[in-house]
Amino acid sequence: MSFEVRTLLKKGVLCCSFLLLIVGNLQPLSAISAEYAEGFSIEELSGVTLLNVHPPESEHYNSITYALVGRDKLQNITPDQLRKRFSIEPKGSELYIIRTPVKHLIPLSTTFLPPLLWLNLDAVLSGIDNVDYIYSRKLRDIINRRNIPQVGNGPSLDMEQIVQLQPAVVMANITQGEWNVVPKLRDASIPVVLNGDYLETTPLGRAEWIKFIGLLCGKGKEAENQFNAIVERYTGLQQMVQAELSGNTERPKVIMNRPMNGRWVVPGGSGYMAQFIEDAGGHYLWSSDTHSRSLVLDAEAVYIKARQADVWLHQYGSSTLQELLQTDPRLRRLNAFQTQQVINNDARTNKAGSNNFYESGPYQPDLILADLISLFHPSLLPGHSLYYYRFLE
Repeated sequence: MSFEVRTLLKKGVLCCSFLLLIVGNLQPLSAISAEYAEGFSIEELSGVTLLNVHPPESEHYNSITYALVGRDKLQNITPDQLRKRFSIEPKGSELYIIRTPVKHLIPLSTTFLPPLLWLNLDAVLSGIDNVDYIYSRKLRDIINRRNIPQVGNGPSLDMEQIVQLQPAVVMANITQGEWNVVPKLRDASIPVVLNGDYLETTPLGRAEWIKFIGLLCGKGKEAENQFNAIVERYTGLQQMVQAELSGNTERPKVIMNRPMNGRWVVPGGSGYMAQFIEDAGGHYLWSSDTHSRSLVLDAEAVYIKARQADVWLHQYGSSTLQELLQTDPRLRRLNAFQTQQVINNDARTNKAGSNNFYESGPYQPDLILADLISLFHPSLLPGHSLYYYRFLE
């Protein structure tokens, strides 16, 4: 410790937190961090925030670091200079400088939109994928009122339109194949930020990406506050269920999805929906499976196992029981069908087919959990009205 610091300490000038920063080279206690998400992490340096994106190995991406630098700071600095100045590791990762707060953003997924609305950031929207994919009436009204252009996505991405719009950032999903728009955007020198929210395997991990969007757009603290409120509501419901199940309360057996073309795709036992079912007090029939991604199984094998289920969730593409039976008449023999426990997540779907479960649901996991608790254990939430779910008729 230097003589000057010791002198100031004796005079009572330095506060404890400042001393920690000087002596221990620690981050401020108020620094925002990612606690539940596995796909990104946050580092606070001196005037620079690093958003480190960690794509799964299956996606064949390198790790990526976005250095968020204020518009008036470190002018003309290059990524290599920034890496050297702050000793940014790992050396093999990709590093991109993003000037913040981002004022002109094109999000290429509807799941990126609710955080912008809730953080009062709708003014940053410079373009969208396709308005027909959006459920939120408020967002649709904003888009129509401001004539925000539609730029498409994947193979239909309108690069000429994007170049004309000159966005500060295009936000895209981590994906492969024809839906990977990164090469096109980088070839046109358009800054692109990859968002991997849909790859998270837990509800709170997925919802925590609101911090990622908030930090990019200068609303990091507000995003953190919103996420903390989500965590409080979600964990409160989770703990209530755990307390109830500490006795002899039975967990209802749950199956998901429906057969198509001789195959039945079910969520992996270590994935997003499996975690919801566990937290809501259900027993997912593939809970022993260790995969986080979906399983493509033989429909006959799933049918045999599904007959014992008490609850059947998510019949994609079927809005009535009759439509469901048209896919396979034997489905009426399932216990959940006979007891009228066939429940879909399409209660909030508009005429264009946009489903709010996939738009706002990732950032409102507490509402999804409350729905599932009320379905599995109605006595725990007697006054609850289903938000995302409905019984098929």
